[in-house]
Formats: sequence, C-alpha cells, structure tokens
Amino acid sequence: MIMMIIIIIIIIIIGLRLLLLQLLLLQLLLLLLLLLLLLLQLLLLLLLLLLLLLLLLLLLLLLLLLLLLLLLLLLLLLLLLLLLLLLLLLLLLLLLLLLLLLLLLLLLLLLLLLLLLLLLLLLLLLLLLTLTPPPASLPPPPPQQPPSPPLPPPPTTTTTTPLLLI
Repeated sequence: MIMMIIIIIIIIIIGLRLLLLQLLLLQLLLLLLLLLLLLLQLLLLLLLLLLLLLLLLLLLLLLLLLLLLLLLLLLLLLLLLLLLLLLLLLLLLLLLLLLLLLLLLLLLLLLLLLLLLLLLLLLLLLLLLTLTPPPASLPPPPPQQPPSPPLPPPPTTTTTTPLLLI
C-alpha cells in the first residue's frame, strides 16, 4: 500500500510536472502569439506611415501643379494685360493721328476761306473802281484822235533795159 501511495505520489508529481510543462508551453505559445500580434501591429503602422507619406507626396504634387497653373494663369494675365496696353497705346496713337489730320484739314479749310475772302475783296475793289466816277480834280483825258488815213503804197521802180536793134 505504501508502494501504491508512493506510485500515486510519483504519478501525481509527474502529472503536475507535465501540467507545469504544458502551462509553460502554453505560456510560450501565448508569448509567441503576442509577439506575432505586435509584429503585425508594427507592420500595419509601417503600412499606415507609407500610405501617409504617399498621400503627402500626392498633396505636394497637387500643390506643385496648382502653383504651376497659377503661375501660368498669372503669365497669361500679364500677357493679356500687356496686349491690352499695347492696343490702348495703338488706339491712342490712331486717335492722335486722326486729330492731327482733322487739324490739318481745318487749317486747309481756313486757308481756302481766307483765299476766297481775298478774292471776294479784290472783286469788290474792282467793282468799286469800275462803278465810281473819276474824281473832278483830275484833268479830263485827252481826246482821242481819229485814225489817220492809210499811207499810199510806195512806188515801185521798174527798170527797163533798151532793146538792142540789130
């Protein structure tokens, strides 16, 4: 019976040891599972960081594209503004040329009017001179002599040669 008790105690001790070993193995397995979960979490964190970096890069690229578009729009606006200024200057120059031409035409018209007025004044003076009687203080003009009769034609001389009688 003591043998049996000893055997039972030995079996119980071996069972307890096996149970302890199983518990240790289970603990190791749990630790390995925890390590695997930690590694998976780290991997997920790294993937999230990579995704965030990719998103940041995409945002930077979008910002760069927006800046380039803005610069292009500003350049186009400046070019349009320069073109508009050039057109305005051209229009102003054309207006000045038209004004100069109008002034020249006006000057020519004034010159023509002045010439017409001078001609009219000369005509009026001529008309006044022809219509007014001569003043009395001037001696009367000499009477006109009747034309003298025409002179007779000058005599023609003919030379006669004597005929020789044979």
